[in-house]
Amino acid sequence: MRITARGLNRSMLGRQVLLRRESLGVAGAVRRVVALQAQQAASPYLALWNRLTDFDPADLDAAFASYEVVKATLMRMTLHAVHADDYRAFRAAMDPTLRATRLNRLYTATGLTLGDADSLVANLLAFADRPRTVDEVGAWLEERLGALSKPAVWRQLRGYAPLLHAPT
Repeated sequence: MRITARGLNRSMLGRQVLLRRESLGVAGAVRRVVALQAQQAASPYLALWNRLTDFDPADLDAAFASYEVVKATLMRMTLHAVHADDYRAFRAAMDPTLRATRLNRLYTATGLTLGDADSLVANLLAFADRPRTVDEVGAWLEERLGALSKPAVWRQLRGYAPLLHAPT
């Protein structure tokens, strides 16, 4: 059987639930499409509303609150909503790209070596053992880096470190 370009296109759109709305649960839909862009807070809600027949935003809220669906930096160095069971594998696959772009920029901005950055990330993950505010992380970075703890440092670390965004 020969697969045509149109057939391939329809197959991909169907897998992404873009041909017609379907009756799926929120977590199953997120898993099926792999990840939903979530840089803007409303984006995953709109994406699911367009894909699911009976979408209720409270279902996505509950999936975030229970950490069945998580929000983290993944593809294209932007926030994505992804099924929690898939996060580690996707993060591992993206690690070389994230490391090359974010940690190299961190070095350029601060002069920290990759070893320094690795140590900083490990300590940041220990500090982030519970939800932290941006101000708390800023103070934590200032204690460790002093004058180097400018906003660019946090942007690069946040883009690289495997941190989950706490549900709100």
